[in-house]
Amino acid sequence: MVELYAGLAAVTLHLCGCKPPVSRIGSKAGYAAAIVQTLGVEDPGQFLLVDTDPSVVQVLRSLVSPEGRQAIAALFVKWPESREKWEALRKERFIGHREAARWLYVTAASRGGIGGFKGKHKLRPSVRGFIPTLASLRSRVISLKLDERRFDIRCCKAEDIEPVRGATVYLDPPYADCQSYAGGGAAGSAALAVFQRWSSAGCRVALSERRSSLDLDAERIDLTTARRAQFRRSMTRSSQEFLWVSR
Repeated sequence: MVELYAGLAAVTLHLCGCKPPVSRIGSKAGYAAAIVQTLGVEDPGQFLLVDTDPSVVQVLRSLVSPEGRQAIAALFVKWPESREKWEALRKERFIGHREAARWLYVTAASRGGIGGFKGKHKLRPSVRGFIPTLASLRSRVISLKLDERRFDIRCCKAEDIEPVRGATVYLDPPYADCQSYAGGGAAGSAALAVFQRWSSAGCRVALSERRSSLDLDAERIDLTTARRAQFRRSMTRSSQEFLWVSR
């Protein structure tokens, strides 16, 4: 299984019986079950995850590692849930498991993972800005059952990866005009080229997009109503969700 533009790799984690420990706008956690069902993939054995964000790549590497999960959990015990700590950490950059913990901490206290510390929740005042709370986030991280021997996680562009013949491939590139991406849509044409290249190599390829019309020799499947949990609410121009699958 190859997940390009992986982000928090919601589709891969769903195949492993898990889900991302934090919410982030643009994550496919709500659509993962429908995507996996559509592709008809079960346990692929090995996973290749690719993303260009070094911090997100470090999060993935730490989450698949028992050592990484324990290191993150230990830091969550030490760090307080406070706006002051959040402000400090969002300006910092670390290396290794500490960077993974920092990114998860900042994202858990941000609006949809895009910035802005949450105030007290009107229905859950004990949250103090964190959804999930650090205790809950720590529990989520520790409970992940992932075998790092099954994962190859790379920090690079999707275009730089050579096709692996016979692989199942999922692409979730940035959407144009969406709140979660700065300059979203810039990778649009590149993503279509990646789709065609892997498809031509004999792979079954799926691409998530909000656009209902693409220049692809692929089947379009409407997943708009297939979202699990809360329906997406964001400042995007469209709530449509389509999956384009190679023929």
